[in-house]
Amino acid sequence: MMKVPFLKKIKDTVIAYSGKCDLVVVGAGPSGLSAAISAYDSGVRNILIIEREKRLGGVLNNCTQNGFGREVFSKNLTGKEYVERFVDMVDERNIPYLLNTNVLSIDENRTIMAVSPKLGVLKIEAKSVIWGAGAHEIPRGTLNIPGTRPSGVYSAGAFQSLIADGKMPSVKNIVIFGSDDEGMALAHTLSELDVKISFVAEPGDYLCGSFYNKETSLDKNNIPLLLSTGIKEVIGYPNIEGVVISSIDKNGEFVGEGKKVKCDALIISMGIVPECGILIDAGVKINDKTKGPIINNIWETNIPGLFAVGNAAFIHDTVDNITFTSSRVGAIVRKYLNNSDMVNSVDNKRDEISIAVNGNIRFASPSSIEKSMSKGRVQIYYRVDSQKKDAKIVLSIDGKEYMAIHKPFVYPNELYKIEIDLNDLIAYNAASITISG
Repeated sequence: MMKVPFLKKIKDTVIAYSGKCDLVVVGAGPSGLSAAISAYDSGVRNILIIEREKRLGGVLNNCTQNGFGREVFSKNLTGKEYVERFVDMVDERNIPYLLNTNVLSIDENRTIMAVSPKLGVLKIEAKSVIWGAGAHEIPRGTLNIPGTRPSGVYSAGAFQSLIADGKMPSVKNIVIFGSDDEGMALAHTLSELDVKISFVAEPGDYLCGSFYNKETSLDKNNIPLLLSTGIKEVIGYPNIEGVVISSIDKNGEFVGEGKKVKCDALIISMGIVPECGILIDAGVKINDKTKGPIINNIWETNIPGLFAVGNAAFIHDTVDNITFTSSRVGAIVRKYLNNSDMVNSVDNKRDEISIAVNGNIRFASPSSIEKSMSKGRVQIYYRVDSQKKDAKIVLSIDGKEYMAIHKPFVYPNELYKIEIDLNDLIAYNAASITISG
């Protein structure tokens, strides 16, 4: 735990330390670290990183497989190697950080309450906050999987942590439920450890993770992917003995009695959702589709000075993409801090262009474009609801078609991007944008 110069010890109160700083970064995964580094390099100095785990790096500390850094570093690195580069950059800049420290709350004035086993209760008044707390896995309890509750049922993240800590359970035959990137990467890791993966069962009719991970993790190791296949029952107690799998129809209903498959572990990898419970308590508005905060093009929530990055904003496809997008926010924070008119209460109104979606477009992020703090080209990210051939993606400004993009295929598991010149929007005096497809 590094010394934090601006934290002062308080006597005779439940608050052990308090202080003021220009920027607090919550979360020390790739999004939080890259945002903190870019803020420092942009000129922000009074920075504090808060991380709830015992070390910097986030979940990538547990990722021993390759496939990271091809875009950022032009190298094929393991997750651990990738994030260690950012940890080194933080140390080189002497950016202070607190480990084993949990943020308890953030209010609309960006006052943070946190707790540390070494320091006690902390109160930090921040001029700006970057929320980079990542995402959490969808647990079994929300999936309504029938059957017993034996040992041997894991989430992908928990199993990955056990491997990284040298505590991998003694298992020989595994079934993976869910085809997101974390599960497929874990399948690759387990294959290298000579553990048999019977198959990956995906209840949807399309792959949830990236095609790259399917090729390098499943196809390379001859692991079958069973689409439209669900877990009808978990069998065994006190230890898992197997599962019953069954086809799923278009209405999401099981077809037939199913088939019993023996296994000594079931790994659930049904995706992740942004970690934003504390943001909700703070009054941050949430996007119903992404389950993350509603943000504008400078990655700012409806609370001025509170920014969200990486998977805490919406789920990205790759860690490289998280790094690219999060790195932009540091310079934005510097501009925000330099513009005293912007450092205001939640009543401060911005001149923004709204963004809506239609047709096969599931969501678009950002949800608006903030004019006064923006320049150059604006990136709008979006996903589609269903696979479509010969797709036409149309961007309209105030109801009039501005841009049409033809794609041979669009897939729900891919994150797409449209770029638009802000000068065009200003010239059109645009009030709204709609993306349809």
